[in-house]
Amino acid sequence: GGGRGRSAHDGRRFEPRESKPEGCRTIWVGWTETRPTEEDIVDFFRDCGGVTDVRISDHQHRGHFAHVQFEDTTCVDLAMKKQGEMFMGRRMEIDYAYMDKVMTNPQREANAPGRILRCKPKSVKPPNGHTLWLGDLSIDTSEQDVVDFFAECGKIEMICLKVNQLRNGHFGHVKFFETDAVDKAVDLAGTMLKGVPVRMDFAEDKPLEAYRAGKDAALPEKKRPDDCRTIWVGGLPGDVSEDMIYSLFEKCGEIREVRLDQSKRSGARFCHVEYVQEAAVGRAVRLSGEQLSGARIRVDFAENRRHDPNAKRPEMNGQPGMCPGMELPPYMGGPPGMGPPMGKGMPPGMYPGMGPPGMGPPPGAWMGMGHGPPPGAWLGPGQGGPPGPLPI
Repeated sequence: GGGRGRSAHDGRRFEPRESKPEGCRTIWVGWTETRPTEEDIVDFFRDCGGVTDVRISDHQHRGHFAHVQFEDTTCVDLAMKKQGEMFMGRRMEIDYAYMDKVMTNPQREANAPGRILRCKPKSVKPPNGHTLWLGDLSIDTSEQDVVDFFAECGKIEMICLKVNQLRNGHFGHVKFFETDAVDKAVDLAGTMLKGVPVRMDFAEDKPLEAYRAGKDAALPEKKRPDDCRTIWVGGLPGDVSEDMIYSLFEKCGEIREVRLDQSKRSGARFCHVEYVQEAAVGRAVRLSGEQLSGARIRVDFAENRRHDPNAKRPEMNGQPGMCPGMELPPYMGGPPGMGPPMGKGMPPGMYPGMGPPGMGPPPGAWMGMGHGPPPGAWLGPGQGGPPGPLPI
């Protein structure tokens, strides 16, 4: 979730809300004034172990936060020791990921001190506001559950729930027809829903389409290249193998090649998967957001390898590799060494196989009248027989 307790900005030590959940591999880290990159965060935790996934939030009222997932739970112990260290000009607050706690010990989290205060809105209600943001909803919470939860507050115009960054819970928005209903709804902040206390905050009213756009979708960020048969896959776990990649992606189509690699700067694993058919790529990018060995992967379009003999090259006048818009000289209509095409005359003084004006002749080419005989020509009496078969 986005809210955390006591701030570290005043120099006081920030402490996690609860003890470490058993087997916890994910931490929450905040807040930064500007949005960090994934490489920035991986570099900050470089001494703690392998990072398998980083999810960075949009801007919140206090800045940006992130969830960082490690290869194993011992990495989390090392990461928690960086509590209060400087990162991008601020002292970092680090906590165990909230939904990990709920799944490990929901009763303890439900009775944690300050639960109600933590779940209350942190921002001010916009004038005549009709919308609430909801957080820390359990993964099995449905939109109908939310309707029932707010039944006594007022009529609901819209509900939109999305799966969170860790794929273990929901967050979303609920929009009421009447602004007074919002005032009644916030009194339920911290109330248990499906075993989890609901966190709330005020939100700006937006058109319904803005909430529904991209719901639960992990769309590619790049534009699909022409003749695209290759995908990029990021966020891979540290123990990834080619067999794991084949197992996940071969159901989309026949794979020509898998190329595993890792970032020189951060060590993060990624790969390229090249398919035989273009249609497979469209199916493969829909797997973005899937889990692979506990890590949430990201899939995007990628350029084909340049040396691929099957890659299409632009053609012009039947000449592969020529740039569109280039005009062939009238004497260069065919392959080198062949005469001009039908209807195309030779410029004065030129011969078949001769290059464009200003270029020398190809090796061994006859230079024409005044430059000696062509290769193999009969030189006349006393110079040997004419070319052709020997007399019987």
